[in-house]
Amino acid sequence: MRKRFYIIILLVFPILVFAQQPPGNGMKFDGSTDYYTVPDNSSIDLNGSLTIEAWINPCDTIGHKMILTKLWCNGGQFSYYFSFNNGQLTWAYNANGSCGGPATNSYRSNAPIVKNNSWQHVAVVHTPTSVTLYHNGIQIAGSLVSGIYTGLLANSNQPLRVGTYRSLGGSYGFFFNGRMDEIRLWNTALTSSQISSRYTSQLIGNEPNLQLYHNFESISGFTINNSALSTGATNNGTNIRGLVSTRVNSIDYPNPFSFGNDTILCDSVSFSLTIPLLYSGYLWSDGTTNNIKPIVNSGTYIGSAFRDFCFTSDTISILYVNCDSVIDTISPPLVDSCFERFIIPNVFTPNNDGINDLFKPITYECFSLLEFKIYNRWGQLIYNSTNKIEWDGRTQNGEMVSEGTYFWIIQHRNNAGIESFEKGFLSVFN
Repeated sequence: MRKRFYIIILLVFPILVFAQQPPGNGMKFDGSTDYYTVPDNSSIDLNGSLTIEAWINPCDTIGHKMILTKLWCNGGQFSYYFSFNNGQLTWAYNANGSCGGPATNSYRSNAPIVKNNSWQHVAVVHTPTSVTLYHNGIQIAGSLVSGIYTGLLANSNQPLRVGTYRSLGGSYGFFFNGRMDEIRLWNTALTSSQISSRYTSQLIGNEPNLQLYHNFESISGFTINNSALSTGATNNGTNIRGLVSTRVNSIDYPNPFSFGNDTILCDSVSFSLTIPLLYSGYLWSDGTTNNIKPIVNSGTYIGSAFRDFCFTSDTISILYVNCDSVIDTISPPLVDSCFERFIIPNVFTPNNDGINDLFKPITYECFSLLEFKIYNRWGQLIYNSTNKIEWDGRTQNGEMVSEGTYFWIIQHRNNAGIESFEKGFLSVFN
């Protein structure tokens, strides 16, 4: 009997897609040295009522990361900064320029809403009596965590800095790590309808009260050209650490890789999975950290690659069989028409609000479950079941998982008795 090599090609199933990204190109920040500045001038000395918007795609949301700042904690130069701290969106501002005391005010989202490895729009609207935060065009709950509401902000002579913070001693820190786009400063309080209706689109540049508009579509070496027509070159940005690094927003960062289709191998075949040498780190579901993974047993393998704290992953199921016992003609065929009736979403919100609290198939016909598994981004198995495809967002120990991306694998058998694997990712929003 000759030995044979089989590959199962699984059909692609429709899933619910919620991903968004801004149009065109964005700027890449490395999280350690990258930032750019806009010279001090009256148009960015915002006070009274103002609005700041940006699209961000952070690689890292742990700790304090700056979106933009106009301050220095020296000589009364603290005006404002827009940032996130462990995922909580933060707006800090000052009336007299000092870094301490009652004049320092901070407003923060009540929950961690900034997520890593995904594009999202953030905005703050400041008036003399209130602060409002937005995430993807929707107003979010927040609280004044220090200070008071104040109408006029201190007039700082510091430049606007995008992606960093200048400390009291003059050094720079709290660097943003990831990508940004569509940075907009307005000297008016935009309404919620104005924000929600146009945050996904590029502006013309002549919109009333628009003071700065960096969409990264016009770059000249170190210079980020300003597209707000009322201020023009006055609000051009200058990259501090070399040429501006831009990337098409619709392309993932880092570049994704693929293991190919799920595979059946003869038990005598030597086989390895390889992640290309394009990344700074690697991690497999068993904890090994090489880019090459020798395969000796049947199973499902998850490989992750990292760069600048951002990661990309792929999953493959491999089945070893004794090919001496396999006959030449396989009947019925490996792909059955029932596959067309397997549909599963890729987002759920286990927050006990009675809406979308369980991760489960929309349609699951003609199959019997063998095993259902959930892995976290590090390839660790956190939940499995042989009874039903249903997950409430808790680990096997009953602990609620944090927001983020998880991987699922389903092994089942169709009506013809043929076993197969399905796999995919899901996003958890608490």
